[in-house]
Amino acid sequence: MENYKKKRNYKKWWVILIIIFVGIISGFFIYKSSVDDYEIVEEEKESLQFGYDRITVEAITEKKISKEQVESLLKDIANDVENRYPDYDNSEDEIFITLHVNKVHVGSVPSLGRLIHRENETEIESFEKNWSKKPSKTDYKLYNSFNTKFSEMMEDGDYYEKINTGEVDFTEVVERVSDNAKKEIAWEEDIEIDELQKGIDNVLFFANSDES
Repeated sequence: MENYKKKRNYKKWWVILIIIFVGIISGFFIYKSSVDDYEIVEEEKESLQFGYDRITVEAITEKKISKEQVESLLKDIANDVENRYPDYDNSEDEIFITLHVNKVHVGSVPSLGRLIHRENETEIESFEKNWSKKPSKTDYKLYNSFNTKFSEMMEDGDYYEKINTGEVDFTEVVERVSDNAKKEIAWEEDIEIDELQKGIDNVLFFANSDES
């Protein structure tokens, strides 16, 4: 079981690294904060060998909030998380919260901000968005379809394992699988590859933008 978890974890990180390299880079709980609504998509509590716990949260809000509101929302989420765990010790335990503009970004770098509480100190990073440039629902749909197809092709070809062992060239495989995934999605959606790429670019640009 332990070996399985390790294999699953390194595959998850390969997905993140590969998505970042090529430039492409569900919800379960709804909460109400003093700033805005947010949704927790993933939440995990780990008991670490050093005697403290780490709570990792992936959350989203699609509301048009400012940089300051992002920081307030992250604090609210942290408070809500603490209240859900009666045994949480603020002086010892850790909280890692990543806030996104859309579910498609879960598992990658934060698109709105992040909060890290450890060793009894809290660090917050937040980003200012130009909400007039927010991608359309179609852009997000195309982006998500491409990422799903790309991951499926990588799994089917066992490329994560082959890259890890050096059996194949990282750059060559990523470029080839990326091109093939785009061709399939463009055919399925009956659109030109350029239109698909534009949707992907719109999502990436907005996710990585900071107007502050």
